[in-house]
Parts: sequence; structure tokens; C-alpha cells
Amino acid sequence: GAGTICGIANMFPQLIRRLFDGAGAPDGDRALATVQRFIDVAYDYPLMSAFKALQAHLAGNEAWTTVRAPLVQLPPEDRAAMIDRLRRAGVTA
Repeated sequence: GAGTICGIANMFPQLIRRLFDGAGAPDGDRALATVQRFIDVAYDYPLMSAFKALQAHLAGNEAWTTVRAPLVQLPPEDRAAMIDRLRRAGVTA
């Protein structure tokens, strides 16, 4: 990822490290599948609001949900659904 800004790497650095270290090996393939499951869920929501809601969940800090206009926070019911879907997909606890 030279030169990339990777939101997934900011939230799940260990996962991206496994992806990098395991390239072409079974662990890398499992990491890639996890990244794909994350993308499949997260992209069903407004991207920046979804990333910030997930970061708030991971950090246990609601301040992360703050967005600036014209963006709006992910509604609580969408946030709960996204976190549940990510949990069921094995992406986060």
C-alpha cells in the first residue's frame, strides 16, 4: 500500500499486516477474505459515517462519530445493524 490512505489499516492494522505478510499463503488468503467481508458490509452505508461509527465502537469513544456538514452521523439503528453484521462476518468483536 505505498502511497495509499487505507481506512481499514487504521482500524485493523493486524489484519492488514497478516494480509501483507501472508501474501500467497493460506493466512494471507484468510486475511483477504476478512477484508472482503468488511468491504461487503461497510459499503452498504455512507462510507465516512460508517468508518467513524466503527472507530467509535472499536475505541469505546463516541466522539469518533462526529462528522462535519454536509455529512451526517450514521443513525443509531444503522450503526447497530452494521456492527452486528461485521460481528457475524467475523470482522470485529
